[in-house]
Amino acid sequence: MAERRMFAKTVIDSDCFMEMPASAQALYFHLAMRADDEGFLNAPRGVMKRLGSSEDDMRVLIAKRFILPFESGIIVIRHWKLHNWIRGDRLQETACKAEKALVIEDGNVYEPGVRQVSDKCQTSVSIGKVRLGEVSTHVDPEANETKKPKKKNRDFPAHIVKRFDALWAVYPRKDGRLPALRAYAKVADQPGIDEAIKAGIERYNKYLASAGTEYGYIKMGSTWFNQHSWEDEYRIGTDIKTKREKRYESII
Repeated sequence: MAERRMFAKTVIDSDCFMEMPASAQALYFHLAMRADDEGFLNAPRGVMKRLGSSEDDMRVLIAKRFILPFESGIIVIRHWKLHNWIRGDRLQETACKAEKALVIEDGNVYEPGVRQVSDKCQTSVSIGKVRLGEVSTHVDPEANETKKPKKKNRDFPAHIVKRFDALWAVYPRKDGRLPALRAYAKVADQPGIDEAIKAGIERYNKYLASAGTEYGYIKMGSTWFNQHSWEDEYRIGTDIKTKREKRYESII
């Protein structure tokens, strides 16, 4: 497998890529550096763990379609053929042959493919936990009954939304409002919870200012609320550095 990797400016200089958080961009580069010669990677979570990336970073890459995930946990870099072209006599074929069979190449870009799964002409490709490119002539009448629709903003009591919005207004990174609201609603009945969360946000804001943390490394609102980060302790000091910065320094 080649030791060097390249990146196409048409991809990484695009508005879609540059608008992503810096943490998601960093994860993309690390995943691409460790992918095989055909752009597949069988251990993306190991990379995330070493890098300190969050689930939100991976979700952003999937939502923006820079990577395609499979149910097996394997991923493929969607624009791999734009980044890297390897001569046939030097190419080491991917070991992820089952996953490769689920995608097609469209103008040097991987796209979800179509495969025959039954004799009723039901065609679909399952990638990650979401079915992409699904076309089916078979309809399951019970399918819609088993699905639990996610709550929307209007599904929460007005007083819960009002209390949450007061907290959301002071949180520094307003990404993932609805998941954050869901997380808050689960604990909203706890005595003194609003005061505890507000105090936690204030401590976190002071910590960020003290550490000089870049915006891209601030936890998304959905992550902060889901992890109950108001319960965390934040050491305030002029020499405080983010965990990710410390990891990079230890590597260097």
